[in-house]
Amino acid sequence: MIGPGTAQVRIEIVKIPELAEKEVYAVQVGAYRDRGNAERVLAEMSAKYGSAKLVPRQGTGTIWRVLVGAETSPQAAEELARKIRQEGNEKSSAFVVRLDSV
Repeated sequence: MIGPGTAQVRIEIVKIPELAEKEVYAVQVGAYRDRGNAERVLAEMSAKYGSAKLVPRQGTGTIWRVLVGAETSPQAAEELARKIRQEGNEKSSAFVVRLDSV
């Protein structure tokens, strides 16, 4: 079709798209310049909540982010964040992050 208007079309599926990877969410409980401090918090979070990991963020110096959990929905991750905030004063700024975006 050339120009404005409407035209009948036929859509043919050439390939079915692969399923997108499942989204996974975690709770960031801290970010540290000193890896030793990050590892201390990591050990504490692993003991309390099971799954936890360090994720380095490069920049003008490495920042070590401590992430807890691997939830399949933002609601489940927010519930974990709420639990972490309630159980520890120093973790009061815990917030949800999507793991594929870290």
